[in-house]
Amino acid sequence: MKKIYSLFCIFLIFYPIVIHSQSLNCLWLDYSQCGNSYTNNSCVDLNGNSIVMGYFLTINIQGTSLISNPPSKFNIFISKTDSSGNLLWLKHVGEGNECEGKSIITDSQNNIIFTGYFREQITLCDSTLVTNDIVGEFIMKLDQNGNCLWIDYVDFTGSFGPIPLVVDNLDNIYMLTPGNTTINGFSTIGKTVITKFNQQGQVIWMKPTGINMLYLPSNGSDYMVMNSNKIILGGYYKDTITFAGNTYISGIERWRACRPS
Repeated sequence: MKKIYSLFCIFLIFYPIVIHSQSLNCLWLDYSQCGNSYTNNSCVDLNGNSIVMGYFLTINIQGTSLISNPPSKFNIFISKTDSSGNLLWLKHVGEGNECEGKSIITDSQNNIIFTGYFREQITLCDSTLVTNDIVGEFIMKLDQNGNCLWIDYVDFTGSFGPIPLVVDNLDNIYMLTPGNTTINGFSTIGKTVITKFNQQGQVIWMKPTGINMLYLPSNGSDYMVMNSNKIILGGYYKDTITFAGNTYISGIERWRACRPS
């Protein structure tokens, strides 16, 4: 594993320098005036607009300011800028307690879908979510103007960093959770669960993969991407596992793919 990891890093560092010898040209640079505010994820929509997600106590971007509620608890912000770096909007997401976004993506209509966590109780989309534990998770969808379309409370066992998301060519949404998962009355038992939602946020199916994926913050996150309507998962696992008739030994990172239906 160490040899593979080292070779991969060298490729990333030297490939663009030795073969292409290209330099990066900065098109624009912007900054925010903030007090204890951080970005943790971003994406780009089909119009080339940049969507940035983070958490804040106070923040000011191009003259637009937000203050968390309550002021001592971090809340989520999402900003949208055009391809020239001009701020289109800045939204305050989640009030009443601490919350933080995790993964964020856009679909073919430039809607924004993201996951996150909150502590105890929080107000999102004019709805109050109450966790069954100290920390709860959610999935939320905004339109291209930042208006709330829907939100679902997500209850699962285990711990993932990003709670990964992808969309297919019909804008169905796929979410990855680490274990037993319950959403809107739908439940499944198993390890590393994929949940499929339609555009309206209704659960179509839940399927456990049976793989005990391990979240290692120091070595990167488990992730999920969509390629030609195939879901590709990557990450770490703790013990020897068997999947699709193949056995993998502990400590080696593996990838696999499955086709959603």
